[in-house]
Amino acid sequence: MPEQGDWYARGMYMEGHWQYNYHVKHFGSPSEYGYKDICHNWVIDKWNPEELMNLYVEMGARYFMAMGVHHDNFDCWNSAYQPWNSVKVGPKVDIVGTWEKIARQHGLRFGIGFHNSPPEPGASL
Repeated sequence: MPEQGDWYARGMYMEGHWQYNYHVKHFGSPSEYGYKDICHNWVIDKWNPEELMNLYVEMGARYFMAMGVHHDNFDCWNSAYQPWNSVKVGPKVDIVGTWEKIARQHGLRFGIGFHNSPPEPGASL
């Protein structure tokens, strides 16, 4: 949500960026309706992890990695690290925990991907 490409949480604040323009058109100014507001709108009503895992196994998967957190710093589990997570905000579901349970039931190795590493000092974003 809002399904407008990677790094939306960044681009929506960059005046003149296409993601900023999209955000203003659909949600208003990011200073008034920002990323933390959008997170509350996220629903996963069509997500069927069991069906997806069956497909992955049928295709020969031997391990599964879930996205723990992307560059937006929104944790996809019941994180004690911070309140912006999928259990407390948005879908109200432990996405990583759900994937782990189903992957292990299918005998797959399980991993978690984290893409929120802080940039190196002096690095440009």
